[in-house]
Amino acid sequence: MRRIEGKPVLIFFSMVGLSFLNLLIVYNFIISNFSLIKESEVLTLLFLLAIFVLSMIILYRLLFLFFPLPIGQIKEHSLEETLIMTYQLIIMFIIKPIFQNRFIPVPMTRLIYKILGSKVGYGTYFSGTISDPLHFQIGKNSILGDECLVISHAIEGSNFSFYPVLIGDNVTIGAKSIVMAGVQIENGAIIAAGSIVTKHTHIKSGEVWGGIPAKKIKQNLMHHSAS
Repeated sequence: MRRIEGKPVLIFFSMVGLSFLNLLIVYNFIISNFSLIKESEVLTLLFLLAIFVLSMIILYRLLFLFFPLPIGQIKEHSLEETLIMTYQLIIMFIIKPIFQNRFIPVPMTRLIYKILGSKVGYGTYFSGTISDPLHFQIGKNSILGDECLVISHAIEGSNFSFYPVLIGDNVTIGAKSIVMAGVQIENGAIIAAGSIVTKHTHIKSGEVWGGIPAKKIKQNLMHHSAS
């Protein structure tokens, strides 16, 4: 496990500082024009929180637009490591506590993860956790069951790597399953509840997998007849 220190911490707190500065500028403008917010402490606090979070998300998206999150093994003391560690700080202190909790209604998950950088197809929703939104892509009409966990990074001793998770259309992933880095799941596949799909597993179209570690159980004949 690598420690987060130095440049990533400086970048993260610079983003926090810029977000607070933006908050103050917008707040001073709004407070002088909208008396309703000024008179209500609750509205004021909610407004301030919304402005801060929005500013952080904009800075987060801009940072990784110009410096894309790397794929593969992350070398120590490299630019890629600095980006990854900054990303981890944003995940731990902003995204996870605010966007990855049980207070977020399931119908809102598609919109939220698209804002966070995931590619999410129409009709797809999930009540689990996508640990690395920037390295996650899922097609249309797919389901991730309750308490699923999708992890696009791997920490193995001092080795640290990132590999995108790619999921197709009409995929069903059962409750409490774990999908690990580099997994590819093609259209119409089914993952049984409580399964662990290990790193770099490739599940082909219409296959049914389950277990720990997950292995192929059978072919989904209904998928083939539908296609």
